[in-house]
Amino acid sequence: THYPRRGRHLPEYALELGRNIADFSWTFQGEEAASSVIVLGSGNGSDREEASAIDSSNFAGGLTLEEVFVAPPDTKIDSLANIAAERLFVTSSPYIVAVKTIPAFGDQKDPVGILQVGDTVPLKIEYGALSINDTYRVIRMSIGPDDELELVLNLRVAVET
Repeated sequence: THYPRRGRHLPEYALELGRNIADFSWTFQGEEAASSVIVLGSGNGSDREEASAIDSSNFAGGLTLEEVFVAPPDTKIDSLANIAAERLFVTSSPYIVAVKTIPAFGDQKDPVGILQVGDTVPLKIEYGALSINDTYRVIRMSIGPDDELELVLNLRVAVET
């Protein structure tokens, strides 16, 4: 309910393979991908306001994946274009990383009880041809019996307007 502004940036809880990440998986979530976004205003019929954002360079060969949704009630008409652009920014890079952390040791900061859905953290994974070194947003999390976190992270973080 707080997306996209929920959360804090927590660089002190950076995640890194071999340091505090025990295991990871990387996926491309095609169902979450879009290169064209249309936001519909309230009402219906031919006089309904709408705005769109498109970037055909997001996917190979100019593939266009479209998402259409209705803006929340009482959304101002002049903000529809910003909503479309913000959603396009998020859906144009649907790369998802799932990580399993190991409990903190030594001088590491323990993210258990601190990290929440919506927070952003630096993520660094160097594994074969895969090289990730960017800020990712926590979109789902759970905790295991040995205080290991299972986090699902998304590359794109919507900018505040």
